[in-house]
Amino acid sequence: MLRTVRVSLLLAVATAVVTTPGSAQLTLEPEFEPTDEELGLLPLLTEQLLSWPTTPNYTDARVFRFDDGRYVVVGNAASDEWTPVPGRTPWSIQMIGLDVAENPPHLLGMSVGRPLFGGRGPGAPIDEVIVEDFDGDGDLDLFVCAPWPGMRRPHTVAFEQPEWITLDQTSVHTPGCPSLAGQGPDDLSPALEEARSRAGIPALVATVISSDSVLAEGVAGVRDVRFEEPATLEDLWHIGSVTKSFTSTLASKLDGDGDFSWQLTLGEVFPEAEGTDFDTVPATALARHISGLPANPDQQWFFSTRASDLPPVDQRREVVGQALAEGPTYPPGSRMLYSNLGYMALGSVLETRLGDPWQVLLRTHVLRPMGLSTAGFGPPGSEEVVDQPRGHVRNADGELVPVPGLDNPAALGPAGTLHMSVRDLARYAQQHLAGERGTNGLLPAEQFQRLHRGGLGDYGFGWVEGVDASGRRLIWHNGSNTAWYAYVGLMPEVDRAFVIVTNGSGDARPAVHALLDELLDQWTPRGSSPKPSSDPLSLPRQTDPKRGPT
Repeated sequence: MLRTVRVSLLLAVATAVVTTPGSAQLTLEPEFEPTDEELGLLPLLTEQLLSWPTTPNYTDARVFRFDDGRYVVVGNAASDEWTPVPGRTPWSIQMIGLDVAENPPHLLGMSVGRPLFGGRGPGAPIDEVIVEDFDGDGDLDLFVCAPWPGMRRPHTVAFEQPEWITLDQTSVHTPGCPSLAGQGPDDLSPALEEARSRAGIPALVATVISSDSVLAEGVAGVRDVRFEEPATLEDLWHIGSVTKSFTSTLASKLDGDGDFSWQLTLGEVFPEAEGTDFDTVPATALARHISGLPANPDQQWFFSTRASDLPPVDQRREVVGQALAEGPTYPPGSRMLYSNLGYMALGSVLETRLGDPWQVLLRTHVLRPMGLSTAGFGPPGSEEVVDQPRGHVRNADGELVPVPGLDNPAALGPAGTLHMSVRDLARYAQQHLAGERGTNGLLPAEQFQRLHRGGLGDYGFGWVEGVDASGRRLIWHNGSNTAWYAYVGLMPEVDRAFVIVTNGSGDARPAVHALLDELLDQWTPRGSSPKPSSDPLSLPRQTDPKRGPT
């Protein structure tokens, strides 16, 4: 177990006040009497403050003394010179390192951290500073915990360099603030109710997590607009194409276990592919949407398959075989075309190789080992009793109406028919987030990381790799069978993941992403969600007025 060293020799609480441009004043409010030598550091500290690119206005700063004669000043600073955000005061955690073991004392280094835009006022006092080897590399890292203005939970940041030469902010894995031990997640329900009411949708559920904690969660609204039965955190929610990441996770697990190979070619599995342009296409191409297969089976299949007596495994195998016999719609590997049929083919490859249906394989190798006990297939709940949330679609008058039992055919399963509780979906996202940050789980960390790496069209293996408005890496996937909308996003740089689901139809996508913007603003230093001009991840619609879109 790593030993946590708390910096207990707190010298003083210092406040620097900017009086005129280019000048600063550093004063001490001692918690115990400083020595003459320590008081002699004030001119040097003030000089270094003035040397920063912008002169920040400190709301709190603390000077820490180490046994070897090094001092570190940790400050919570704000400056109007930083790029403003309407309604926000940008602030940042800053550090200066000094070495007084030599005469005269000299500057070791300083950090000029990125401005943070999460608060609605300047930074509050720093809560804790801890030194620990967070990332296990044998060197000590400095961890700063500071309350986030307007939020009960603090912002945390880590600086790595044992000698404090550069004091550069890094993304080393940091623990939660010790002062919050035993504190439950924040309640998002009031914010969700505001977002739900504003968008006019039945229900919203969301959670914010780190790689080892649930930070916030909440639910608002009703299961069915015709009834007053409230939605709950234990309810089951359809996640649509987020299922694709589960199918890719399954394939990676089987690949690691030696039961399947990502390099297995279509010609080795399907006789229809032998001797065609599909012959040498590997299974990786199915997961990355570069196989040459079309986006979906034809519209007629969506009608006919519902009347078929064949089990989903055989329906899947049949429609994939037909598509392979027709040849690729584009040269395999030349472009990315989002393909539900491609994920149906990947499921069929796994079924052919291991001899069990995709549902059985997924439950055996992914859902149960991850402890996702609420996961199931198809629309959740009963069509007769409102025992779970129901998906909704808009009728000809633009009103949301419930559609109990509506989903895509079961044969489309590997591409998008899973349901589960938001807490189980968060547990799944948490393993992927931790894996991206180097922690082994169901898969070794490097296999999690491989799944997240984008290729053509930024698409990896069931995940899209992009950046948010601040340029930070964002790994995400969404899904909708047109009656629900789900979103999962991972931000490894700030150790956060966001899960949001609604039963308010696929048209609720703008409301979900507006909520995501708010959560990003509150729970990460800054940024907003990317908003593609079109959503390539939605499933095809059918025109049957009795069944609605699918």
